[in-house]
Amino acid sequence: MKDQGRVACCGSISTYNNPEQKGQYVFETVVFKRLKLQGFFGAQYEKDWPEAATQVAKWILEGKVQYKEHVTSGFEETPQALIDVLTGRNTGKAIVKI
Repeated sequence: MKDQGRVACCGSISTYNNPEQKGQYVFETVVFKRLKLQGFFGAQYEKDWPEAATQVAKWILEGKVQYKEHVTSGFEETPQALIDVLTGRNTGKAIVKI
C-alpha cells in the first residue's frame, strides 16, 4: 500500500469459520502508512443496482471489463465446486456446467 492509501473491505467468507484466523490485516502497517479501511456490503447499494448493471454490461461488451470464469463440469462435482469457492481455490465466477 502507498502511504495514505484506501482499502475497501468486503467479504472474507473463506475465513468465517476458521478458529485459527488471527485477523485479516497487519495493523502496524495500517498505522504507519496512515491507511483508511472502510467496510461495505452490497445491499447498501441496492438502489443503484439497475444503473450499475447496465453500465457494467456495456463495459463488458466494449471489452473494457474482462472477467474470469472457473467452470466445473458435471452435477456430481457441485459439492467440490462449492468447497473450491469457500476455500478460495477457484478464480473468477464459479460455474457448474451440467
